[in-house]
Amino acid sequence: MAELTRPAAGQTPLHEWVRQLIEERIECGFYKTDQLLPSAAALGRELSVSLITTRRALRELQFSGAIRSTTGIGSFVNERIRFVHNLNKVKDPLYGITDDARRLGREATIEMLKVERSDPPEREFDLFSPSSGPHYCIKKLILLDRRPITLDLTYITLPVDTRLLDEFSQDFVYEVLRRRSFLVPRSRTYIDANPAAPDAARLLDVAPGFPMLRRFYSPEIEGSDMRVYGVAVSPFDRIGIMIER
Repeated sequence: MAELTRPAAGQTPLHEWVRQLIEERIECGFYKTDQLLPSAAALGRELSVSLITTRRALRELQFSGAIRSTTGIGSFVNERIRFVHNLNKVKDPLYGITDDARRLGREATIEMLKVERSDPPEREFDLFSPSSGPHYCIKKLILLDRRPITLDLTYITLPVDTRLLDEFSQDFVYEVLRRRSFLVPRSRTYIDANPAAPDAARLLDVAPGFPMLRRFYSPEIEGSDMRVYGVAVSPFDRIGIMIER
């Protein structure tokens, strides 16, 4: 295994050298996906640098998405494969993440977390002219091949049929609309980036403040008073967006 030469005084900062060295070990396969890395203290002893230096290097690797840290256990190498979600709205407004997963031979599943009475809090929802009435909020974790990639919050206006609410709680929004034969001529989408809030960071196993991709969505349902809109939040290194025009 080739190693980077320790920089001379006044050249590359030591924490940067340690970060580059760990990245090189990951790239060459010395540290493998999901492998537990040596502790900051062990790395410090091996590389003859301070604990502060190794902790800073590991923190930067965590924020870049190269590793993930679990409190009380340590740091693990992340899988560096980004899942690409195709917002193929021109051809099919109901094209969803399950379609992409099936096309790639992967499995998208849901872990339902909570259903509660709650209104959309983000000002970005104003782009969809949300209803002023009460809403149900469905909070779900979306997993790809059993690994969490997205925290999804779906808001549905009241009143809503209990059976339909149960379906939205257990399945993907666009799958339910498709199965129920709702006519959806178009779906509006707004995408931005935002630091991970503590709850999202905990559920998606990233550091608070980690860069997140947020996809706000609002399918236009024809012939129904029901309004549906939501936001899907993903670590930037786990999902990408493809848009065909």
